[in-house]
This record gives sequence, C-alpha cells and structure tokens, in this order.
Amino acid sequence: TEQCSRILDELIRKAEAGTEVFYIPGNHDEIIRNLSKPQIKRFAERFRINIRDKVVHKTLHNKKYLILHGDQFDRQIITGSLSKFGDRLYDWFMDLIDGHPKPHIQIKGKLKRFSLAKSLSKPGQWALYLLNNFEAVLYRAAKKHNVDGLICGHTHIPVLKNVRDIVYGNCGCWLQRGHTALVETLDGDIE
Repeated sequence: TEQCSRILDELIRKAEAGTEVFYIPGNHDEIIRNLSKPQIKRFAERFRINIRDKVVHKTLHNKKYLILHGDQFDRQIITGSLSKFGDRLYDWFMDLIDGHPKPHIQIKGKLKRFSLAKSLSKPGQWALYLLNNFEAVLYRAAKKHNVDGLICGHTHIPVLKNVRDIVYGNCGCWLQRGHTALVETLDGDIE
C-alpha cells in the first residue's frame, strides 16, 4: 500500500544516511525467508540494511533485549515443550539449517496452518490460554538468551509489561488497529 511504501522509503532514507536498520522477517515475509543466503545478502546490501532472525539490542542503561518476530514460538505454543534438552536441540538444529517449520492444527478434519494472531483475535478461554502460553515461551527464550527483556510483534497486540523478572514488549502493528510501535527514548527507557 501507499502507507507501507512511505514507511519503507523512510527506513531506506535513514539507512542511506547512516542509521543501522535491521529487518526481522516474520510469518508474512515468506518471500524474504525463502530467498537463498546470497540473495538475502544482495537484497540487504542493495538497501543498506541488516536482515536477521533475531537481534540483541543494548539500551543506554545496558539492558539487553532480544528482538525477534515471535512466530518462531508458534510450534511450542500449540505443542508444549518436548523437554528442555529436546527443545534446545530442536531450536539449535533449526537455527543451523535456517528452517523453522510452520505449525499446523486440525480444524474440522482439515489440516490448517496455525495463526497465533488470528487465534488471539477471537475472545474466549482458548485465546487466553494461547496468550498465557505465549508469554511463558517468551520468558523461557529471554532466560535462554540471558537478556533483560524480549520484544516482538507477532500477536499484533501492543504491550509493555513485566513477565516475572523480564520485560515483555510487543510493538503491536504499524498498519492496523492503532498504529503502535516501541521506541527507546533518549533517556534509555523503552516506551
């Protein structure tokens, strides 16, 4: 859309002016995720951006935040954890081959791709269960990466709160429902 183009143009202008820009593809960016490593490298160099699955950002106050899309956790949300060792081994292997398969669920006898954002848009106990499970998975990921917080956007639900002793931030969505984002202020706070 025109609105998306304006956002992308501004990010490209900032990159050309020397701002370090990271592009973290999500479940709606399959075209980027399906590119070969040389193609991704050429695309990144053309627009002067970094393309990563995850980034650790350090704030002015030396707080570390793991930043990723969040769809990486969909499998764990609907299947639960296998075991600490099994989950670590699975995640290590998937990171090694750059392949996190998309989870599927069965609905009325048909296999459908699971969409966390769509599931959370429906009211009820299932959405509450998924949201609580999502936050538990985020907490474990933050602990595994030894960071103070985790920022993602997959659910499209803007939030900035503590989940036990880590900060969970969700940037929401730039293009739907409220036009939200998260920023680090000049004072080093996340808002």
